[in-house]
Amino acid sequence: MISRTLGYVVAEVLSKLIDLLEVVGIIDRAKIVIGGKAIKPKLAAELGFDAGFGEKTSYYEEAVVFVEERKYEVEEEKFIKKKKDLTSGYSYKFHHQKIENILNEITEEILNWCKDKTLSGIKRVHLREK
Repeated sequence: MISRTLGYVVAEVLSKLIDLLEVVGIIDRAKIVIGGKAIKPKLAAELGFDAGFGEKTSYYEEAVVFVEERKYEVEEEKFIKKKKDLTSGYSYKFHHQKIENILNEITEEILNWCKDKTLSGIKRVHLREK
């Protein structure tokens, strides 16, 4: 298995890898699989891979089942993602007035401290503009 997350300009490198694997005879003895966010089965086939698993792949089990040449059976409840709503009932209101006052004071001090400051990168941009 090869990860496509190596970068966007690796299609040529991956094709050369497949060519090299063919030359040394590994293609005939192994399944060469690619995975990654942008991978689609058609792209994997065009690159010379036996299979490709992209972001729509349900679970790693799909890839394992392919390599082991087993039938993939879907368990529907696995695909229902239940996410807890972390923001329900949340408010920005402070429960302790003293803490709110301290944090507001710290925020004001930070804003005052950095009011006249800048980064060297920003200074270079202003110099280039001039």
